[in-house]
Amino acid sequence: MAPRAHGAPARLLPLDAGQDIFWRRDTVIAYRLAVDDPLRTQPVADASAYPAALGGGTSDFDVQAFAQSEVRVGQALRLSAELPSTPLVLSAELFLRTQPAQALRYRYGVRPPPTLRAMGPAEVALSGLLLMRVPNRTLPAPHDPDTAARYMAGSLTFDRAAPVAVYWESYGLNPGDTVEVHVGVRRDDARSAGRVAARRFSRPQNRSSADH
Repeated sequence: MAPRAHGAPARLLPLDAGQDIFWRRDTVIAYRLAVDDPLRTQPVADASAYPAALGGGTSDFDVQAFAQSEVRVGQALRLSAELPSTPLVLSAELFLRTQPAQALRYRYGVRPPPTLRAMGPAEVALSGLLLMRVPNRTLPAPHDPDTAARYMAGSLTFDRAAPVAVYWESYGLNPGDTVEVHVGVRRDDARSAGRVAARRFSRPQNRSSADH
């Protein structure tokens, strides 16, 4: 789909999914995508700026370019676009200058939320949660979308000791309205849960094998 519009590289390699977010605006949806260090296999000394693009549409016959960017070795890929509020197939692509016949691509479907103008007069909504890596714990949590996008994590894997901040938006609320929002963290570790269950139900002679 989208690679055809950019010269059809002979070999497509997978690009990590990263993290993305939708924010409702008046007539469009503000979209942000971040992918951590997609050029980690390139030489560290490589200072080249690699071009990246976000394209997509509703079909192979309706393809358009939504965003362009550049990324260097050691940096996160960040793409910013305005999308229509309609289901789309998107293609995030990063083109390798040192190997022009190759490109990294992440192709995926999205269903953006309604725009602000499409919301009902009494409708209330929240955006998804944007997870940010902040430089240190003393930095105030960002309260605006531009700063949040700048610190947006390019993956959903975090070091235990790393400071993490969360940003989200609310829609349909007036200044002075009182709302209650709960944000929690749940450990999702199927392997550990399986081990606990195995230890709980195994017979004594099988305990050692349950740990493998």
